Amino acid sequence: MSDIEFLKRSLCRQRIWLCLVTAALATSWLAGFRSLEGETVRAHRFELLDEQDRVRGILHVNEAGPRLTLLDDAGRKRVILGIQATAPGLELLTERGRHAVQVRHLNGEPIVSLHDDEGFEKLVLEVESGKAEISVRQPGGEVDSRWPVPDSSRR
Repeated sequence: MSDIEFLKRSLCRQRIWLCLVTAALATSWLAGFRSLEGETVRAHRFELLDEQDRVRGILHVNEAGPRLTLLDDAGRKRVILGIQATAPGLELLTERGRHAVQVRHLNGEPIVSLHDDEGFEKLVLEVESGKAEISVRQPGGEVDSRWPVPDSSRR
């Protein structure tokens, strides 16, 4: 056998051994990973990222309770869904971070409020003790006009 043939065979054996060792290492490394299917993923905070790795959503729990916050492409809070003991609700915010719409269940009573550009309540629909009321408010929060909603049981 010539020296060249000997070197070719030796190189071929080394390649085979290298492939076998690499495959064995890869198999043992991958065996350490398990599928998450059927598993529970737990965390105190989850962040949803867009294609540019900007945070666009946050799911977390604070002192008041669980909260989902959605952010616009500039990173501003625009939608908040929260569960609090006295006021679970949904908030839609303006680009300036002011309230635009709030839907809450405040102290056991439903309330929907529409706000002006400064975040002040302008139109509020409340249900207190089973009676609905609509109010229009001034920028400082004072009630300008109030209308009781007719009781549907009287029709």
